[in-house]
Amino acid sequence: MKTLKAARFLLSLAARLDPWRLVGAVVVILAGCSAAPLAALSLARFADDVVSHQGHGALNLAVLAAALLVVQLMGSHFSHLCSGQLYERQLAELNIELIEIVSRPPGIEHLDDPAFADRVELVRSSLFGTTQAFESLLTLSGLLLQTAITAGILFSLDPWLVLLPLFAI
Repeated sequence: MKTLKAARFLLSLAARLDPWRLVGAVVVILAGCSAAPLAALSLARFADDVVSHQGHGALNLAVLAAALLVVQLMGSHFSHLCSGQLYERQLAELNIELIEIVSRPPGIEHLDDPAFADRVELVRSSLFGTTQAFESLLTLSGLLLQTAITAGILFSLDPWLVLLPLFAI
């Protein structure tokens, strides 16, 4: 339950700070992750066309597979850039909120308390890991989509093949 709350918090913070960059990061990561199983499928059809001497179909499938692999590589790269800029903005926003919380009480006596300073430093140092989790959240969503597409491809070949990834663990 805490994980879902944290994920919801990170997504809402990113949506509040830069909604277009969030949409861009999600689209790019999902496109990049969905391209790999689709490239494998096009390569399988490519091999079938090569074996059956259908040169034009094989050429089209080779170009499609190459384009999908480029989408996968570029998706990984650009999603890291988009999400990296988002988590940097999240880190700055959370640091600003921490500064506001620390400076909210009247006076400065609470700043002299070593226990208070330790707690503030602990929170401040953990903010970086919290915002880094945002990129992991996006990557997880992409990997779940990739797994679903791969399972769909395996199921279309033979329903028993869906169990194959379970035995690979």
